[in-house]
Amino acid sequence: NGTLYDLPEALIRHVKTQAPVQFSARVADFNDNLFYQMQSQKGLQHLGLAELQNGLLEGQANDALGSFLNTDSTVPQPPHVDYTWEILEEHGGELQLGFFPLTEEGMFLQVWPTQPPHGASLEKSIHGQIIYIPYGKLLVLPATTIHGGGFRTSANGNLRFHLYLSHSKLPDHQTNKYTEPNDKSRELSERYINAPYMEELLEHLFV
Repeated sequence: NGTLYDLPEALIRHVKTQAPVQFSARVADFNDNLFYQMQSQKGLQHLGLAELQNGLLEGQANDALGSFLNTDSTVPQPPHVDYTWEILEEHGGELQLGFFPLTEEGMFLQVWPTQPPHGASLEKSIHGQIIYIPYGKLLVLPATTIHGGGFRTSANGNLRFHLYLSHSKLPDHQTNKYTEPNDKSRELSERYINAPYMEELLEHLFV
């Protein structure tokens, strides 16, 4: 259910100039291999992304927030969503996520079939799929998409930008949720498992 957009290289280079020279924060929970810097200011204009907000994403990014991401070493991030299931059940149709790489190495993301808040059986295992987002592309996904990052293919950490988008107004907080929507005692990772070829990728591609 994702959409891939072309991004002008000049726009990407401009965003990259604003990335931190050194990251000071690591993603909490299971993800201390991931560095991030959340923007303190909402919107995209201050990043020079007005063309993106008013052009490619017109109507989809009436409210937006961005974050730089960098990977210290590859550890697949556990499957999660970026908001509580309660927020997604009420506002999921208005919310989207965006990802685009800031280096020519591109970036990788693991995604799983979207799980509606009141889904099917909790017993069947579902394999993830590794997708590659090349330099010059922006991938936009529904915020209900279960996903995970944490990958790098070079020592520079595959610098990238993560967008939180809303057709109307973003929730006040973005909070990674790793548990099943209908059973908070059960981790999504019990059912949503890594792509079947993950071990080969960890050995031959990711570092």
